[in-house]
Amino acid sequence: MECFGRDPPFYEVCSDCVNEFKARQHPYSEMATAVSAMVHIFHYQEKNVTKTLDDLNKMFQRTEKLVYASMPSYRMSKVPIKYKSATIGREQVYWDHLKQLDTLGVRYLDFFQLTSTCIADNCTYDGGHRSRYVNRWKAQLLLNTLCEFSY
Repeated sequence: MECFGRDPPFYEVCSDCVNEFKARQHPYSEMATAVSAMVHIFHYQEKNVTKTLDDLNKMFQRTEKLVYASMPSYRMSKVPIKYKSATIGREQVYWDHLKQLDTLGVRYLDFFQLTSTCIADNCTYDGGHRSRYVNRWKAQLLLNTLCEFSY
């Protein structure tokens, strides 16, 4: 199931959707939630790092058994000119969030560092979105995490 929270506030819309879905499941079934939404929240919050992190952290507090997947790193030399200004500042959200994650009690997948290590020209076609083989790499990491998931 996918939840889309384009209407404010993100943390409320998304966590309500996830919690409602979980409530409909068998009471003994184990379910983890994977979330990766920083890029869209950052855009909605008009590139305000503090508000973006606040939204994410509220989501974490409202949703149990959460796996958070970070944003990817960006190769600015490949980002199209019309998107460069929207991309600037995203790394600050990543670095500031890293400082907070220990206290939040959230499982964390660091796709930022993972994608920053892929330096081949065909890792990304536009500086942010990844090629098929990099996305398979990320998916395998997520599957491994979910298979080992327990609280």
